[in-house]
Amino acid sequence: MYITATGYDNFVMENVYNGKPASHLLPFIKNNVIDQPYGSVLEFDLITNKFSVLIDGGAGKKHPDKHFSNPDAITAVVRNGKTYLVIEEDIIHNTRGRVSASALAENLFVNEIYWLDLSIKNPTVDDLKRLAIAPNGSETTGGMFLTNDSRFYFVNIQHPDPNNLAPFNKSCTLVIDLGK
Repeated sequence: MYITATGYDNFVMENVYNGKPASHLLPFIKNNVIDQPYGSVLEFDLITNKFSVLIDGGAGKKHPDKHFSNPDAITAVVRNGKTYLVIEEDIIHNTRGRVSASALAENLFVNEIYWLDLSIKNPTVDDLKRLAIAPNGSETTGGMFLTNDSRFYFVNIQHPDPNNLAPFNKSCTLVIDLGK
C-alpha cells in the first residue's frame, strides 16, 4: 500500500500523538522539532506491518530544476503491463526548494502531477515523469482512472489564483486522454 506524507515545516514534537513520530520522520527531528519540508511517498507492507520510504521529495540530483514537494494525492494504474503511481502535489509554501528557482523568482505556487514507474528500484526525484502542471496557486486533487482501459485520467483543479488568465482562474475537473 502506498501513502503520501505531505511533509512538515518545524512541527513541534509535543503535538505528535503519544510523542512517537513515525519512523520515516526520525531523520528529520532536531531539538524536538520535525522539519521535513518536501514530504515523501511511503510504502506500507501489510504482511510485516512496517513502513518504508519509497521516494523522498526535494530537488533532482541529475535534474536540479525538477522539484517534487508535498505529495498529497496518489493513485496506481497498470498500463502496458507496467504499474505506475500517479502522484499529485499540494505544496504548502513555495520556499525552501519546493519549486524551481524560476518559479520562486516569479512567486509561483506550482503543483505538478508525476508518474513513477514502480519497477524502478530505489526511485529518486530524477525518476519521476511529469504528467501535468496545474495553474498557479491551484491544487490538483482526486485524480483517478474511471475507465477500464486506464486511458482517461480525471483530476480536479481547485482554488487557482483568481489573477490567472481565463480559463486558468477557475476550479474545474479535467479529463486527460493518455491514449492507448
